[in-house]
Amino acid sequence: MSWLDRFEAWAMHGEPVTGAVAYRLTLTAWTLLYFVPRIAHLEELYAREVLREPAFWLRALTTAPPPAEAVYGLVAILFFACLCFAAGKATRFAHIAIFLCLGLLFSLDTTMTRAYGTIALIHWGILWFVPYDQLRDDQGEIRREPQWSTRLLMFQFASIYPLSAFAKIVDSTQWIDGRAVYLTANSPDWGLTLLSSGGVSQEVAVVLGIGTLIIEVFIGFGLFHPRTRPLAMIAVIAFHGILALTTRISLLFGALMIAHLVLFLSPETWRSLGVQSRRIAATRSSTDPQTAMPSSPGSSSRQPAPSPPMASRTPGASDARNCRRVPISSSRRRDPTIDKQTTVAPVDLTTSVISPVGTSFPR
Repeated sequence: MSWLDRFEAWAMHGEPVTGAVAYRLTLTAWTLLYFVPRIAHLEELYAREVLREPAFWLRALTTAPPPAEAVYGLVAILFFACLCFAAGKATRFAHIAIFLCLGLLFSLDTTMTRAYGTIALIHWGILWFVPYDQLRDDQGEIRREPQWSTRLLMFQFASIYPLSAFAKIVDSTQWIDGRAVYLTANSPDWGLTLLSSGGVSQEVAVVLGIGTLIIEVFIGFGLFHPRTRPLAMIAVIAFHGILALTTRISLLFGALMIAHLVLFLSPETWRSLGVQSRRIAATRSSTDPQTAMPSSPGSSSRQPAPSPPMASRTPGASDARNCRRVPISSSRRRDPTIDKQTTVAPVDLTTSVISPVGTSFPR
């Protein structure tokens, strides 16, 4: 198989769209999480000159800050579009609205938050080509679509890590000799928090600096191999978890990167997760008395009708206790022919017919 055939099988082969639909939800949740804490400070962040650092293309158009009403309107449109997008209602129109609103708001944002905001905006652009619209087809089966756009999104995300390691090495030797980690962890502006509250020694800084470079390279390549993918996904979570505990970098950055991991889950993993969720739902429904014994409204106050007395009940095939033999008189017992006909074996309810008086006759 040539490399072109391999690439075609990798990019154009139809696979379940479960990961694409899940990423639609995680990226939408991150976008809402980004702006929810900012609602009370929208005017200070976007409509005043205090913190506003507009992007270069926006500075070329105008230097005046937008009115506060326009900012509130943009955020309201963004929230409504995100809710529609997550619910699967008019997803393509909602996608366009989200992309335009994010482009304007990120362009008005500060430089630091614009760094990972730009990553999110790029992924919102690539997401347009991902088949995220519908999870199941008309027959109720999970849809299968070519995954070239999802692969592109995965490649863009994974490339951030080795490119970051390459930039750290080319820029200077501070990450190899540990100076970058030492200065960051012991800085009152960027470090001295939680795990780094007591500072970091030079020896530990060297280990952390070299370890950061190795982990970033491993993540970038390990995510694409089935055997190393689980370990690489764990490395992404651990890397950003440790980063959040040792530096004052926003938690939104780590949340954005972890949100991409749903793209790397295999179809078998999604299938097993679906089976487990159905088992949990079935277990809960069986243990819940309201779902285990459904009843109509008002039926809980009704008492079951009393059973008729045993003497008045009509013997039937479902009541084996009423199946008895009729006593045979002594005169009949003297006739061997009658004895042969009336001596009946124990009743088998599956092959016998029960008479109204309880006598069993073989079929």
